Amino acid sequence: MKLLDTHGILIFLFLIRRLGITLADLGFHKPTSITSIILAILIATIYSFIELQIPQVLQYAFEINFLKYIAITTAIIAGFSEEVVFRGFIITQSRTYGTLKSSLLSASLFGVYHITWGLGGILGTFLLGLGLAYVFNSGKSIVPCIISHALIDSLIEPGLVISFFHL
Repeated sequence: MKLLDTHGILIFLFLIRRLGITLADLGFHKPTSITSIILAILIATIYSFIELQIPQVLQYAFEINFLKYIAITTAIIAGFSEEVVFRGFIITQSRTYGTLKSSLLSASLFGVYHITWGLGGILGTFLLGLGLAYVFNSGKSIVPCIISHALIDSLIEPGLVISFFHL
């Protein structure tokens, strides 16, 4: 399980609270535009379509079983925790360097965080990170990013895990 998931996010939220950072500072509020919500859904659709080109991902994407329930739970946790860190925290805390640099930093760290999936995974999640950074910056809310991330992981996570671990 990834470091940021489950207990890690609770520790992270405790630490940022100690720094005086509020949930609103991280982008937990209503999006300022419907465009950011539409864009987040579009990004989830495109990214999922690309990932569904991997035969193992496609094979398990629409199957309902115990693994799928675990994956959906994991997706909700990962979608929340990774977006809080990579969009909510990193972008907001590095905004003094400008929107482009903070977005590139966030996307780069997001890509490297997914090193488990190899170079293709790093590149893919870097590009996804850029898209989600744009959504975050345009809508001033982390909520569409969390929803997009959870939708992607809910669909593709079981196939990725099975193909990676050859289950």
